Amino acid sequence: MSAQVIDVSSELEPNQAIATVDGAAAGDFIIQFTTNIAEGTDTGGTVTFNGQTLSAPAGLYALEQSKNSPRFGGHPENPG
Repeated sequence: MSAQVIDVSSELEPNQAIATVDGAAAGDFIIQFTTNIAEGTDTGGTVTFNGQTLSAPAGLYALEQSKNSPRFGGHPENPG
């Protein structure tokens, strides 16, 4: 089975893409950035996660929250 490709091209779309992957029961996914994305270009919105519509704050929230996580290459004692 091939991976499901999720194209993202705006500041809000990575948040939805990550919510889609997190909510999936199984599967392989590729989140593909189709253009450069500048921070500070969205005012927030909503994402769907596990059948619920949730508020998504402005910014690349999912990436900002993960940058200090060891799972995503960061470390709480050495952020960045």
